[in-house]
Amino acid sequence: MSAVDLSLRGLLLIGVLCFLAGTAFLGAIYLTWRREEQARECPWDIGDLFGEDGRDD
Repeated sequence: MSAVDLSLRGLLLIGVLCFLAGTAFLGAIYLTWRREEQARECPWDIGDLFGEDGRDD
């Protein structure tokens, strides 16, 4: 293996790792945004359904 071949493999590895990190970052942003959207769509709390203590009496 030549030095250029090792260098290209290193760049490929760095590229794949950056892609995975970016995907995870954007996924976290999307999930946070989606959770906020669901909270806006459904403002009621579980306490509203079952009372303050959570039991269905």
